[in-house]
Amino acid sequence: MSTPAPAEPPPVLRAEGIHKSFPSGPDTIEVLRGVDCVLLPGTSLSVRGPSGGGKTTLLNILAGLETPTAGTAYWGEDPLPVRGLSSLARRRARYIGMVFQAYYLVPELNALENTLLAARIAGGSVRDATARAKELLDLVGMGERLRSHPAQLSGGERQRVAVARALMNRPAAILADEPTGNLDERTGESIMEVLLNATREAGASLLLVTHNRGFAAMTDKAFRLEDGHLRPL
Repeated sequence: MSTPAPAEPPPVLRAEGIHKSFPSGPDTIEVLRGVDCVLLPGTSLSVRGPSGGGKTTLLNILAGLETPTAGTAYWGEDPLPVRGLSSLARRRARYIGMVFQAYYLVPELNALENTLLAARIAGGSVRDATARAKELLDLVGMGERLRSHPAQLSGGERQRVAVARALMNRPAAILADEPTGNLDERTGESIMEVLLNATREAGASLLLVTHNRGFAAMTDKAFRLEDGHLRPL
């Protein structure tokens, strides 16, 4: 009698028939038109497309920050609610790590304190989290700048701290929205390598939104979002 194959783990993130419309005066603009998307455990996926094409909207829906007009987003096997999104905040802090173009570091906090902020939001013990924060900052090449404040760091260094902060709570997925958008090409390449290597080292999945064709090609799967539809490249 053969042994049944073990069940595959569910996707980390999934979009099923996602539509999103916005009012524009008397009209309605449909940004997403039935988008399906699956992010598997331990993989990376990029979404490229024109400005205003819905890339950030799709990312925000998968992060539970926006609700779709129709369709369903999932974390693992659990569908995200379309009401009461504020109650998702604590769960999001543990399940999703986010990296933005603008870094969003707190100016009054140093690199270590900014990284630990993620643990505070998730309700964890800062004392217990300090060792992990130091390990993550070392992983992204900021181990010697723990006490430096954002004003003392370059753009690339700030983004490295942001990557460490996103990984702080051992999230299942990292969602990165144009993480190299404020950086020159050379620094952007460095940050992409840090982001891919750090998420891989942490065992997390990565969903990357980018305009950069070369950076999109660095992920396991690449898609283009255009006219509201997501197509593989």
